[in-house]
Amino acid sequence: MGPLNSKYFWKIATGGVRVGLVTVDPTINAIVDSGTSLLGGPENVVATIAEQIGAQSIGNGLYVLECNYDDLPDVAFSLGDRNYTLGPHDYLWESETSKVCLFGVFGCDMPFWILGDLFMRKYYTVFDAANMRLGFALAVHKECDPSVCATE
Repeated sequence: MGPLNSKYFWKIATGGVRVGLVTVDPTINAIVDSGTSLLGGPENVVATIAEQIGAQSIGNGLYVLECNYDDLPDVAFSLGDRNYTLGPHDYLWESETSKVCLFGVFGCDMPFWILGDLFMRKYYTVFDAANMRLGFALAVHKECDPSVCATE
């Protein structure tokens, strides 16, 4: 991906955020944070994205919507010279008790994005501290053998 632009965070410059074919945040910074479960972004930008996908606010920067995976656009982050795309199956968290999904992007009062576990689940992340840079690759997830992974 490229070099960090902060020595205090895993902070990188981005080329923007797209929802479908529409750029919703042209040039921003992002931090990559394994201590954050979701994605976080500037309140006004997340509110715009939520409106575009038909999500409703439930307060505290969180949104919910119907789990219509086939009708929702991709969300893409431009990092370096590549786009890292998250589809609805990546950014929606389905409730076990209803057909309502949590939009995995929260809005908060900050001028940058947080690429948390939701991003890193899809994109393997290399934290190269020695060279102060980050690297990303599409993660490979193998199905787990139930006899090995079963929990009782």
